This record gives sequence, C-alpha cells and structure tokens, in this order.
Amino acid sequence: MAAFFHSGEGRVELEVGETATLHTAASFWAAVCPSSGSQCHLETGPKSDHKPRYFFSSVNLLWYVLRGVCVFLVCVGLLEEQLCPQGWLKFRASCYFFSRRRDNWANSRIECLRAGADLVIINDPQEQAFLTGFSEAAWVGMTDMKEEGTWLWVDGTPVEDSRVRWAQGQPDGAYGGEDCGELHFMNNFINLNDYNCNTRLQWICEKKTK
Repeated sequence: MAAFFHSGEGRVELEVGETATLHTAASFWAAVCPSSGSQCHLETGPKSDHKPRYFFSSVNLLWYVLRGVCVFLVCVGLLEEQLCPQGWLKFRASCYFFSRRRDNWANSRIECLRAGADLVIINDPQEQAFLTGFSEAAWVGMTDMKEEGTWLWVDGTPVEDSRVRWAQGQPDGAYGGEDCGELHFMNNFINLNDYNCNTRLQWICEKKTK
C-alpha cells in the first residue's frame, strides 16, 4: 500500500512501514505508515525542533587533524625558506653564511655583496658567541684601514669594545700592520683578532631576514 501526501512545498510518497519527512520553510511534515492495515497519518511540528545533525567518524576526524598538521608544517617550511636562503643559518633577525673557501678580506667582502649581504657586523656578545666555532678563523666586517687604531664596521659605525670580545692582547697591529678583523677559534686563542688583510681565510656573511 502506498500513501501520498502533498504540501505547498513538496510531495511525499511512501510504502507501508516507511516514514518520510518533508521540511517546509517554517515547519516539518512527517508521514508515517507503521504497518499493513494501519492508517497512515501525519505528524507536524516546528522546524526548529528538527535541526540537522552532522556526525564525523573517528577516521574522518583523524584525517582532518592530520591534513591540518601537514598544511601547518608545509607553511612553516616555506616561511623558513623565505627567511633565510638554503645553506644559511638564522639567528635573531639575520641570516649568516659561513664560507668553506678561503680568500683575502677584500675578496671575501665581494663574495658577500654578490649574495646580497656583507661581512658580518657583530652587535653584542650573544651574537659573537653564536658565530664562534664554525671555523678556526673567519673574516668579519671590521677594519682600521682608514685610520690606524680606529676600528669601523663595514657600514661605517664604530666598533664598540663594550659590545664585542677581543682575544687577549688584541688588537695589537703586529707584523707591520693588521688592519682587518677576524673571528678566531683555536686552542686558547679565541674571539676577535686583527690580522693581515691579504691572508686567505674563510669568511662570514650576514643579511637581514625578509
């Protein structure tokens, strides 16, 4: 046996033993035919009493969580890639490159400039501690070429002794002139040292993060 019910917004057709629900703009109509020989009838009520419910299985929930984690990790990876180029290290708001090759101070600076950077400027003991130990000796961006004994960074600012750490007894201007600065890490001789600018050493480049 089939029953038909109509409303202004739809039509319901059902067999014995079936129940169907028709939602209208303001209410719902439930057509019920419990069994053979029983009279089909309508049940009505406010639409707000029958709000749709959504169910997520544990598998679906796990999928959404894992997908969110993966998206987050990819975004973090892309962000890190944007902050510092590959092969550079980040500390605070700067990226640093530690060369493996060796060259004199002037050529080392040229290599940094080609990479959109410059020889490193050390701002405080914490930054110097971070830079120390990557090589036995590496050029940094300081020199007293313009005036003996007046040390300047490559951006023209003076080197403040209170903000850096010189090796014991340095700078000493030994061997007829040592006008370029290098960061030394060898045996008991550690920290900044003045050195002959023509010596071939490794170097440290610095540029600000994007």
